[in-house]
Amino acid sequence: MKQNWTDDVIVIIRSVGERTEQVCKKLILDQGIPENNLIIIRESPSIKAVLKSFEIALEKNLKWTYRIDADIMLAKDSIKNMVSFAQKQKSSHFVSQGYVLCKFFGGIRIAGNYFYNTKLIKNVFDNQAYSTEAIRPDSYILEEMRKSGYPNSPAPFVIGLHDYEQYYKDIYRKCFVHGVKHIHHAKFFSDLWKPRISKDLDFDVAIKAFANGVSYNKKTYIDSKLPVYEESFQRIGANEKNKLKDNTYNIEKIENIIYEWIPDEIYLKNCGTIYSEFVNANKSTIERLNTSIKKRGFFKTIFLGLGLLFKNIGNKIVDAIE
Repeated sequence: MKQNWTDDVIVIIRSVGERTEQVCKKLILDQGIPENNLIIIRESPSIKAVLKSFEIALEKNLKWTYRIDADIMLAKDSIKNMVSFAQKQKSSHFVSQGYVLCKFFGGIRIAGNYFYNTKLIKNVFDNQAYSTEAIRPDSYILEEMRKSGYPNSPAPFVIGLHDYEQYYKDIYRKCFVHGVKHIHHAKFFSDLWKPRISKDLDFDVAIKAFANGVSYNKKTYIDSKLPVYEESFQRIGANEKNKLKDNTYNIEKIENIIYEWIPDEIYLKNCGTIYSEFVNANKSTIERLNTSIKKRGFFKTIFLGLGLLFKNIGNKIVDAIE
């Protein structure tokens, strides 16, 4: 990777005034991103923020665009790792997403970060690959682009913490939406959150919000300004948190939290597929080689390896020509 790789990346923080916004910004700058390559947007609803980030990306026209939600606090070298991963993908590869350690899912999952191949963003507009009606606009765009031949994939590492240290109002809004769109997770969230209430009131707010979301029978979408969130939040009578100090979290603290995380039974029962995919993607080369030999035999593994090698060389030639 070239020494000044940071000059090729624009980072766009999508914020609705999250408690961790300034910490998120500081951690990005600490990774070497120039301040003029970092932009905070505050558009709402979600689809408006997504399209705004695309417009900025096309205007700046850097090779990579990393859009990240302000409720994420990045781990060490996470942006550099995303660049390295994206460089290994095909020229038609649209977006990569890193895993986050998510407080309210009790473990790792993919959320809140999108590392785009900037030159392909134009196709979102050309192909009308977005919808103002979708409850999850990012997922809609990824699926439409995939169907048009522009795939996406997870990057096999944890890029940071998600939903830690948030304001109660933001926890409430998100978990209310979870109640609307993830009702099938009701038992999972109940089993995960209830035992944690005595030590962390975030989970008390989360449970009340989820229950109110489940019982809500009107159409909703991801928009922090929808009156229903504020009105419903006020009824639970939570005293809001103070502003988070910028030095509360640093890279070392984030690294320790990620390193010390151990998946428990509740998480594995409900998110086992996500965890297995992550573990498999992180197997060492020798482990993957041994698995392939057992599955395919020695000679087929050798031919497969040669095929992948030539394929990778071909992709690099195509990228160089383009």
